[in-house]
Amino acid sequence: GSMLYLQTLLSIQVILAGMLIVGYRTKVASVGSWILYLSLTLRNTWLNFILDRYFHYLLFYSMFLPLAGTWAIDAAKRNNNNKANNKSSKTF
Repeated sequence: GSMLYLQTLLSIQVILAGMLIVGYRTKVASVGSWILYLSLTLRNTWLNFILDRYFHYLLFYSMFLPLAGTWAIDAAKRNNNNKANNKSSKTF
């Protein structure tokens, strides 16, 4: 591919990694990260190390784990919505 296409894909991968770090939309970020990381490492087979295989496993299983449980922006949003719903139900 062209250099602009590769830069775009790597930029998306960096954004998705940042989303995973802070816990924002973790399901979308984990699926996208796994797909882009898999495509990157399968395209560059000469640069693969054993650690890449473990990253594949970690990203794959992160799609099914509750990453947005506690220490995530998603959890904070959910808690704020629950508090707002509890306050509104108590006033009526």
